[in-house]
Amino acid sequence: MQGFLNRVKGGKPESSKESSSSAVLQWPEQERKLFFGCWATVLIAANPLYSLDCNKRRTTVLTSWLVASAKALSLDSALTEAYIPLLAADSIPPSDVKQQLAEFRAKMEPYRDALSQPLQQLCHMWIHLLVTVPAGYDARLRVAVKVFVVLLYLMEHSKGVEGLEEATNSFLALEQCIAHYLLLFLEQQQKKKQEMLQTAQKKDSSSKLMRQLKIGGAAVAAGGLFAITGGLAAPGIAAGIAVVAGGTAIGATAAALFASSLVVTALFGIGGGTLAAYKMQRRTGGLTEFEIQREAITSESHLSSVVAISGWLLEDSDVQRPWGVVPSNPPIRDRVQLLERFYSMYCPEQLPNVQQHLELYKDREGELWELLESTYERNPDAPFPRPGQSTRVKASREQEQMVRSTFAGLGLLTLNDSKKISADRQDAFLKPIAFPIPSTMPDENQDYKPPKHVSTAWDYHEVYGGLELFTIKFESKALKQLCDSAGRAVSTMIKMEGTKQALKYTVMATLMTAVALPSLLLKVANMIDEEWTVMCERADEAGVELARALLYHKGGNRPVTLVGYSFGARIIYACVRELVRYQKLWEEWQNKQVKTEQGEGTDDVKTRPESDDFASMRDPSSILEDVIFMGLPKAFRAHEWELFRGVVAGRLINCFSQKDMMLGLMFRYKRLNVEGVCGTGPVSSAGIEDIDVSDLVSGHSEYCFSIREILKRVRFGQPFQSASTKFSKVEDEILANAIDETHTLDEASG
Repeated sequence: MQGFLNRVKGGKPESSKESSSSAVLQWPEQERKLFFGCWATVLIAANPLYSLDCNKRRTTVLTSWLVASAKALSLDSALTEAYIPLLAADSIPPSDVKQQLAEFRAKMEPYRDALSQPLQQLCHMWIHLLVTVPAGYDARLRVAVKVFVVLLYLMEHSKGVEGLEEATNSFLALEQCIAHYLLLFLEQQQKKKQEMLQTAQKKDSSSKLMRQLKIGGAAVAAGGLFAITGGLAAPGIAAGIAVVAGGTAIGATAAALFASSLVVTALFGIGGGTLAAYKMQRRTGGLTEFEIQREAITSESHLSSVVAISGWLLEDSDVQRPWGVVPSNPPIRDRVQLLERFYSMYCPEQLPNVQQHLELYKDREGELWELLESTYERNPDAPFPRPGQSTRVKASREQEQMVRSTFAGLGLLTLNDSKKISADRQDAFLKPIAFPIPSTMPDENQDYKPPKHVSTAWDYHEVYGGLELFTIKFESKALKQLCDSAGRAVSTMIKMEGTKQALKYTVMATLMTAVALPSLLLKVANMIDEEWTVMCERADEAGVELARALLYHKGGNRPVTLVGYSFGARIIYACVRELVRYQKLWEEWQNKQVKTEQGEGTDDVKTRPESDDFASMRDPSSILEDVIFMGLPKAFRAHEWELFRGVVAGRLINCFSQKDMMLGLMFRYKRLNVEGVCGTGPVSSAGIEDIDVSDLVSGHSEYCFSIREILKRVRFGQPFQSASTKFSKVEDEILANAIDETHTLDEASG
């Protein structure tokens, strides 16, 4: 066992040991041991064992985090041995969130009274890990920290499931506060480096070059080496800087801070880069467009991010529109839609008057925009953020003080130099405001129904401000063409039926009556089959590209949540599948490295390019926190879903609609599968949450109008799984029978 612990301890920097010890000694050793026991229990329980195939990897990773946690608390790493048996226990959590909460509470309850400051102790350990572990912010670590903070909040406030959103926001606020001070630490280190260079320049000219080589050259070389190795060389780099500094106590402190600054630099990205800096290096098959865009309205930094992918474009702006941001690539240009979105947020009672107001200001729309801005401080082109509306995620004064004190205690910042985060909350935009245009709405408009698109007018950063958002634009022209073709096909079908009754049904409602229209179904499928097939192939290629972006980009080693609908969900599916493939290769490469270090392997020149490739890669199973599929156009394959659990640290969710007959039609009319389509029914696999959204989504094109409500239903960003929805195959069987009848008639006519 000790040999195993020695192996997992390898590569962990000793850089902050002295500062950590002095800061953490404010708590007696016995209390630190109790906290470690509580943390170890939560860490293991929050990362359950779903498959024996993942047991070895899980044991190695969690043991390494336990060893690092013990070091952060100035405890003997041998303490970890007592918790190794828990790693082998069957730990698949119950599917009901209330049962999960009860189980975690039971695990933490024995420690509750014995710990005087559990949140402060967690904060100390958390920050220490972020600045000393070169691998970055592992998704598995974030899942456990989130569970721990949420549980502490719920227990302190005597709340249950109803308090999960509030507790999660408290966690996000604390995490964002830590991110702020980590960047402040980097800023101070940069200033100190500049001061050192200026001091060196004032010395005599004979030693000037040598001093620049020692300071500037070492820093540049170290930064480059750190970037190439993905942080694995941090201990060696720190040692080298210590030698350059002369091996003194001051030099050791400088080396420790330098090593920490390198770790934090890799955490946030080389040169301040983000995931959006990734560019498709090569053309993958037929893929011609793959663009990642950061959706930011503030300069705040985050320790986690969300990648959202639209996969069914009713309009070009739907790449961004459903996700609670103002579309910019391309922007919305329709004045009617812009004004409707604006009114839905600021004065919904005026929605029926949009056309009248535009007529009143015809050819003078700029004046209307200025009038609205003078009243609401925003205009239809730039409605976010709402004035006076504070994000739900904002650190309290107590949280900020705790984080500042922890950074000071670890020697990372001085209290005099640290910049406070403004904790003043603005009152919400609740005061009634007189609308500047008199209403002239005629009585016959009292039955007015708002257009569906206004459901996309919401502010992501106001609701989920603690999670950095990225969107992906891929094959937008081909995707828009497919969606248009589908609309024309359905329109043609309705005209061919030739009854007024058909016009009362939506696209999917018409398809649900497919038993009476078998020949029309076949014609609809034929009209879009070729474009549908091409888009499936392009989405799979885009998924491979996304996997490479997550593995190799220099935008920081932080957890990522993936969420997408329609072909966006298929991109995510292909991405996760590719990460599963890379995980196997990455582990094989690691095993070769261990054998080489032990003298059992060979240094084959032919394998060097591959080794260099994997050396700069992130651990594939450390990246993904949560993954959410909506209306996934993919045939069900149980084995692949089981493998997915091995590379997704948190929640894996399949949102489906039984009314989405488009998916059933396209996958069944060619008899492509008999087990089911993921977007129309449950996966029913361990660790997978199947959420029925049929009441929100009546057809495939409805997903873009229902994103906000679906995210709310799945408790987006919150820990703990939701119970899967009960499922009835009535609609699925109706469609299957209709397709069978279609084929029968087709064969008879042929």
